[in-house]
Amino acid sequence: MITLCRPAATLLAQVSSWLADHALGVQAAAAIVSLLFTLALVITTIAYAVITRRILAESRKSREATERQADAANATLRLLQQRDEEDRIRHLQELRAVIADALDLARTWMGHVPGIIPNPQAIPDPSQITENRLLDVRSHARRISAHCERLVFDAHTALRNAKAQFEKLRQATHGPTSFTSVAGRPQPFLDAAYDSLLEARRIVDANVRSEGEPVQTSGPPPSAAPTHP
Repeated sequence: MITLCRPAATLLAQVSSWLADHALGVQAAAAIVSLLFTLALVITTIAYAVITRRILAESRKSREATERQADAANATLRLLQQRDEEDRIRHLQELRAVIADALDLARTWMGHVPGIIPNPQAIPDPSQITENRLLDVRSHARRISAHCERLVFDAHTALRNAKAQFEKLRQATHGPTSFTSVAGRPQPFLDAAYDSLLEARRIVDANVRSEGEPVQTSGPPPSAAPTHP
């Protein structure tokens, strides 16, 4: 045991002697190693900062691109909404104009229905009664309500039936014909068309007023339907 400890003690003494003789070198080496570790830490920190900065820059670019896309989408949506609103207003105006024309047409033909028709051939060609655009604007009326669309369609149907009745009157050949006879009775259909058109116009005007637009009416007021002998 004593024999084994002597070499170890001798080695320790030699190492201690070497460290004492080379103390400055050892300290320098330790300083160099510490400097290298410090330098590695600085380089790692700088690299981390650069990478982080790049990540943040890319994130900012991505966010800005997303915001630009969102702004573009919102602008497109606003444009589409504006166009849709302009189309809706234009359709309302067109619908109101067609209804006004049909009302004028019904009033005009009401004047061709006297109590007694001495000469049915004197009645003008009734084909113009159906020369209206009521069916063309049904889709516009549908955008307001199903009831408004039904009124427009019913008015067109009534005017078409009135035309058929006027044609029967024109074909009458057996002397004076009462307007209440079976030869042709356009008056009930003209009245039905007029009433439907008046109701449709009231609905359209109410819808237009809700948008703050001025309403221009033509002909007599809704409550002042033409009277006939």
